[in-house]
Amino acid sequence: MATRAKVVKCSESLWKLTYYATVEACILKISYQETWFRDTKEYFKGWPNQELGLPLKLLYMGQCGFYTYSIGALLTWETRRKDFSVMMAHHVIIVLLIGYSYITCFFRIGSIILALHDASDVFLEAAKVFKYSEKELAASVFFGFFAVSWLILRLIFFPFWVIRSSSGSDLSFLMVACSQSSVLYYVLNTMLLMLFVFHLYWWVMICAMIRRQLKNRGKVGEHIRSVIWLIQNLLFRRKAFESRMSNTIIPHLITCIMCLQHYLVVLV
Repeated sequence: MATRAKVVKCSESLWKLTYYATVEACILKISYQETWFRDTKEYFKGWPNQELGLPLKLLYMGQCGFYTYSIGALLTWETRRKDFSVMMAHHVIIVLLIGYSYITCFFRIGSIILALHDASDVFLEAAKVFKYSEKELAASVFFGFFAVSWLILRLIFFPFWVIRSSSGSDLSFLMVACSQSSVLYYVLNTMLLMLFVFHLYWWVMICAMIRRQLKNRGKVGEHIRSVIWLIQNLLFRRKAFESRMSNTIIPHLITCIMCLQHYLVVLV
């Protein structure tokens, strides 16, 4: 039976899953037709006169409001977790980055960053919902999707495409030589690099979780061991049955179940 703490955590994750999935669908719908969505060279083209449409403006406001709310939620009613300080710093930087990119007209790269982040968070919150619902296999599957998406989007695409585009040599249109533009540019890049440091920190934690799951599969393994114990108990209860079958069926049956357990641990 689920405890009250699990119900509270599950409801929190379900709310976040609904939000992240909705926002990710909206931002992809709004940005996919834009040329800068697929071309990193277009991120800064036309700056600071880049136009911000109403749908993207509403999305910006919604995202800024959500992460501001998340800061308050962490401080008040949300369940306090081990990475509280890191999550708080992450949310603060995200709010600053959203507000800063809005004020300084860095809309395009800001939209891409939001899309990258929410995609991974969808899988993470789905994994949490299944975990708190005690659906271990589904939780492991979505956690695997989360880990892969984190690696591809936040540790490969984000530094080697997004940050690289903001640190490239062809930034003449940014007028970096000018004092005001130079300050705006370096502040943006500093926040992007700080965000990447958080990504690396959480990736270390993700790898540690993956190692623990592979080492001790948890409830799936416990269920299989319980089945093995039950079969052994039933089959060996009667001496007559034991004397007739112990040298034939039972060892093979137990061996097959142990092989199945090992296969599931490796597979999942």
